[in-house]
Amino acid sequence: MNVMLKPKNAFGEQYQLKKIIDAQGLAEVWEAIATKTETNEIVALKIFPKLEDATIVELENNIFNQKNFDYHNLLPAKHIGIYNNQLFFEMQFCSNGTVKDKAGEMNEKELAKCLYQTASAVAFLHNQSILHQYLKPENILIEGNNYFCYLPDLGFDPALRKTISDNLFSENLYGNKIFYKSINGNGFRAIPAAYQAPELFLTGTLPTVANDIWA
Repeated sequence: MNVMLKPKNAFGEQYQLKKIIDAQGLAEVWEAIATKTETNEIVALKIFPKLEDATIVELENNIFNQKNFDYHNLLPAKHIGIYNNQLFFEMQFCSNGTVKDKAGEMNEKELAKCLYQTASAVAFLHNQSILHQYLKPENILIEGNNYFCYLPDLGFDPALRKTISDNLFSENLYGNKIFYKSINGNGFRAIPAAYQAPELFLTGTLPTVANDIWA
């Protein structure tokens, strides 16, 4: 059974949870304090539920590979760990929220800048033969008042996503029933239908580069 995470709770020996940022995907994302740093740095923690040992190893390998993605608009994992049999990783905390949070506030120049940065990050992943498969306004993070955009969740293996989603279909760590399977039977899609390419609703259709571009 998964442990209910709450604000102000310690998470391991290095973090104190502040508030939940997102609980609409394969894991929960929390704003947290890195208590072992001299400045009590604010970080983002992505915390997965308890999984089978083999799935944890595969997930850990996927996340570890992200650390090799050296591109200025990508947000890879900085630290990977396991606490209470739950794998987690630390990322930079983006203080200005997401593109969805700023809907209606960004002017045309700021929107164009963010779109260019996001597209360049996706192009980098595609050049590495990696599909992102999780593109939506809630998943484009903004840092600072100059609207510098970052892209997290860097291309988890589709089979791994399905394994995790099969394990989590009923509810996430925070008690929210949010996981669903696509209507074409290809397994979990952690992205709203509005951002799925039309062909993904057809039976037997697998994701391609074109689907990221559609989103």
